[in-house]
Amino acid sequence: MAFDDLSAEDLAAASSRVAADALHSARILAAEHLVAGPGAGAGAADSAVEVLLARDSADSRFELLKAFEKAWAILTIRILAPVADAAPAIQDARARGVTAAAIAKALGVTQQALYQNPRYADMVRKPR
Repeated sequence: MAFDDLSAEDLAAASSRVAADALHSARILAAEHLVAGPGAGAGAADSAVEVLLARDSADSRFELLKAFEKAWAILTIRILAPVADAAPAIQDARARGVTAAAIAKALGVTQQALYQNPRYADMVRKPR
């Protein structure tokens, strides 16, 4: 087998890895803006992402960042959506209490269009 002749399973794994890397990069870039501004004092961007993902209320850094976690989640969607599937970022944003209206705005669509999108409709309709 040639190096570029991937099985369906290998191709799916590679695609999944690229999507995960894109999500991680979008989170880091959004966190860079956060720690350069209102989240100053929370440490480096990669550390801020870890803190935001853990959501540990006993962590003093999370206490600093939690006021901005919805905005961080929305910015992550805005960065990710033009280049990769935003579904994982949308699910995370909803878990953080971001409204469907805010997600629609981040994607540059109406809320109705978001509800009609078969890829995102179920995740934005589910209760937070």
